[in-house]
Amino acid sequence: MDQLPVRARQYILSVLFLGGIATLAAARSISLSWEYVPLAVVLLPLMVVFEFFMIRLPRGVNVSLSTVLRLASIILIGPAYTILLTVSSFVIADGIMRKFQKTWYKVAFNASMHAVVSAVSGIAYLAITDADPRLASSLYDIGAIAMAGLLYVVINSVMISVVVALADGLQLGYVWANNQ
Repeated sequence: MDQLPVRARQYILSVLFLGGIATLAAARSISLSWEYVPLAVVLLPLMVVFEFFMIRLPRGVNVSLSTVLRLASIILIGPAYTILLTVSSFVIADGIMRKFQKTWYKVAFNASMHAVVSAVSGIAYLAITDADPRLASSLYDIGAIAMAGLLYVVINSVMISVVVALADGLQLGYVWANNQ
C-alpha cells in the first residue's frame, strides 16, 4: 500500500473504517433469534461461489454474480445479516480461496466497500418498503427493491471509480465514464 499516492491510501483507510463501523453495527444489531440463520447458512457459500462468476459489462468492467445474492439477502433477511455475510464471503473468496492473490488491502477494501454499500442499500430498502411480509406486495415494495438495487450499483461504481482515480492520478469523471 506504500506505493499508492497519499490520497488513495487515505481513501482506502476511510473506506476500511466505514466498513468496520458498518460491520460492527451489524454484528451488534443482530438479535439472538435464530430466525434467519438457516437462510444465512445457505446464502454464505452461494455468495462465495458466485464471487467467482462475473458478468462482463462494456469497457472491461466485471460485476460479480454475488451482487444479486447480496441484494436478495437485503430483502430476505435484512441489511445486518447481509453485511456480515458480505464481509465473510469476501474474506473467504478473496482471502482464503484465492490465497490472497490480491493484496490484503484490496481484499479488505472490497469487503469494506460492499459492507458500506449493503448498509446504505439496506437502509434505503427498509425506509421505503411497506413491511408487509409478502414480497413485492405493493408499489412501495417494488420501489424499495428498485431503489436498493440502483443505490447498490451506483454507490459501488462510484466508490471503485474514486479509488482507481486516486490510485492512478486520473480525473474521477473520466474513470467513471470509461468504466460504465
